[in-house]
Amino acid sequence: MRIKNKARRPIAKKTIKRRKSGSKIQKAILTGKSLLILAILFIAMIIYINSEAIFRDFYQLTGKAGFVIKNINITGQKHISDKQIAETLKIKIKDPILAVSLPELKERLEKLEWIKSATVERELPYTINVTIVERTPIALGQKDRKLYIIDESGAVINEKNLSAYSTLPIIIGDGAEIYASSLLKILKSDIALYKHINAIIRVSEHRWNIRFDNELEIKLPDENIEKAWKKVIKMNKDKMLFLPENAAIDLRIPNKIFIEKK
Repeated sequence: MRIKNKARRPIAKKTIKRRKSGSKIQKAILTGKSLLILAILFIAMIIYINSEAIFRDFYQLTGKAGFVIKNINITGQKHISDKQIAETLKIKIKDPILAVSLPELKERLEKLEWIKSATVERELPYTINVTIVERTPIALGQKDRKLYIIDESGAVINEKNLSAYSTLPIIIGDGAEIYASSLLKILKSDIALYKHINAIIRVSEHRWNIRFDNELEIKLPDENIEKAWKKVIKMNKDKMLFLPENAAIDLRIPNKIFIEKK
């Protein structure tokens, strides 16, 4: 028994030594990893601090190599001027083209009241392409006796240069512009007749009256508006609509036409 015990002691000592040796190696590895991480963080911090200067130098070098803005192509605009777009872009000919932030330019453009969406692309080596999708003015909204241009979604475009849009119908009633889009599609089924519309009036928040430029008023029903409007179109073709004695055409009751005389 004693011999066996004596044989075991040196084995235990060797195991302890190996464990101590392994522990030192692990600590050294962990220390090395920590130092490496700190070094990477330090380098990253230096790069971050100097990144603006680094990128500025890079853009200057690319500019000297010929990567500068020479052309700015703008397409899709009709109501908004090239000058206003150029002032919004804030980029100049001979600026380094790689220094231009496309998302920033897009964001600037889409803040303009006339622009629904914009696409800005870089065509190397020296062209910036801008594609504009404008809002479509469909009518003039009215609130507190003030007029403003609205688009097909009911969004307000602006309150300026209204004289250029005097031929557009006026939509009257609280929130009427929000619901007018689908109605306008029906009314535009006969463009010749649509051009004579002076006002579109929301009545009791559930139906519409249409007023023409000769003050004739059409009272549309709550439902089946398209069917009712076809009756108006037919009356116009039959020369029965704009008779001097007609004050109003009431279509609120299905399958009935009531003509109110002056």
